Amino acid sequence: MDVVAALLADAANLTDGKLNILGGGLNHVYLAAPDSQLSIVLVLGLRLEPVEIQVDQIVSIELHDVDGRAFPGFPGVRIGFRAAPGPMADPGDSGVIPLVVPLTGLVLPVGPYTFVASTEQQPRMATIEFRVSLVQPQIGPGAPQG
Repeated sequence: MDVVAALLADAANLTDGKLNILGGGLNHVYLAAPDSQLSIVLVLGLRLEPVEIQVDQIVSIELHDVDGRAFPGFPGVRIGFRAAPGPMADPGDSGVIPLVVPLTGLVLPVGPYTFVASTEQQPRMATIEFRVSLVQPQIGPGAPQG
């Protein structure tokens, strides 16, 4: 199994076998207040070799802090799936499987983080680094300036 895509996005879904991504490629998430909840999705595109198709697979997602430790506020996600060959696939074809993981309701302090995707055979097969910051108030024309 190889990772062909790994990203954070505002939204994503699977419709008619197609992956639809809105606001993809986030590497910085801005929050209005320190206790704001995230509302993003993690997207993985996995290429499976022919011997991995129609076999039970498990991908684990962890969130690590700046020191590489598992973040205690995120219990992790385990995604189990069994990929079927595509309707037009020839014997011996590999397949690409999109996974969409909603991360709604997660509260993170300001700072850098890394999502880590793993399997038993491939620890750290993909990493997605991002930073959480607070939105700075905008000072417009006529606003008092200190």
